[in-house]
Amino acid sequence: GEIFYKYETIDSLRTTWMEKSKIDNYGINSFIKTKISETELNFAQRRINTDSITVYNMAKISNRSSFLQNSIDFTANYSLQNLQFYPKIIELEYVGEELGIYDSLGLADEHGEYDYIVQSIDYDNPKLSTEVSSDFRLNLKPQIITKSYLERFKYEAYWSITENSQTTEKTKLYFLDSEITMNDETTIFGKNTNRNTLWYNIIKKIVTFKIETNKIDILDNRYQISEKNKVDEISLSAELNLSAKSRMKFEYENRVESESRLNSESDQDSYSYELRYRITKNFTWHSVLAYHDDLGSETDLDYTNSTIECKNDFTYFWNRKYRLIGKFNYKRNKREGAQSNAYLDRNNGNAFNWDLFLNYRINYYTYASIKYQGDKNTGLDTVHKFSVEMKAEF
Repeated sequence: GEIFYKYETIDSLRTTWMEKSKIDNYGINSFIKTKISETELNFAQRRINTDSITVYNMAKISNRSSFLQNSIDFTANYSLQNLQFYPKIIELEYVGEELGIYDSLGLADEHGEYDYIVQSIDYDNPKLSTEVSSDFRLNLKPQIITKSYLERFKYEAYWSITENSQTTEKTKLYFLDSEITMNDETTIFGKNTNRNTLWYNIIKKIVTFKIETNKIDILDNRYQISEKNKVDEISLSAELNLSAKSRMKFEYENRVESESRLNSESDQDSYSYELRYRITKNFTWHSVLAYHDDLGSETDLDYTNSTIECKNDFTYFWNRKYRLIGKFNYKRNKREGAQSNAYLDRNNGNAFNWDLFLNYRINYYTYASIKYQGDKNTGLDTVHKFSVEMKAEF
């Protein structure tokens, strides 16, 4: 490890040289390794003395530890840094076919043509902020040390928090005090994630049961409109590995979600059956059959929606030169109450979409591809998209 100190002066020249500021830099860097853990510690403080004293604290801490022959393993990370935040204004703009990640309404779309683009940045009014990030992961694997009933279980816990804040209560922020984080007035961007997963081997390597909980909380004040998103979900699943060629999964999921931008809330129960099957060495098929029962609201208007969904995709390779990928999805909604102005595929009726992609390797440097896409929603015209591309690499 090391301890360091550095002194700086900054002078300005107008008619004569004048001392403008004095800067003191303190720090410590250390790495500690034992049989069961590795820890890295980096701390620094920068004190700038002008007409007043401004203090910047920085830190980076990481640790990985394991016990009982790695049956208990955890990692933890912490970072602290000071940033200058410049207020920004963004607007949704067309960026090209399939070049964006949103549709024209600002909703996530895998074939999006729009993206949020920064229109202006207020460089004249920067805001000093402090960003603290921390994450923790714990893994329990009893099968490493025991052949008892406990070997059937495996557990993982994951927690992370990121907070970029303008608060003046620095000490509370450094310790991620809940009174300071996710604050409407001082938080620039905050995100909390808490996920817990438990696996249980009912029949070793054949039938596995899994239960998972996941909570995500986001507050975003980086742009002209504040956004809040919350997700709270729990899922139960059973996976069956019946052979080297096929795998099935049965799953139940409850997902509660709220989004401020659309003023929407939803409480959805989902039941699904998933099959992955390798028909031949070069041909793989994947299918999902699902039922969703959704109760919620959009723009303060209530609705209920029952959905049957069937999704299929396949991948086929031929002669190391051809690759064909296809997707065919069908959704049937029975929606009562307010129809959705944001998600067309959630409105009452049928929704189809399909993709076909063929890639041909002409030689080592040159590829050609053909893509065809389409979708059809009840009450709307069928949309067809077709593209051809040639790509050469040198």
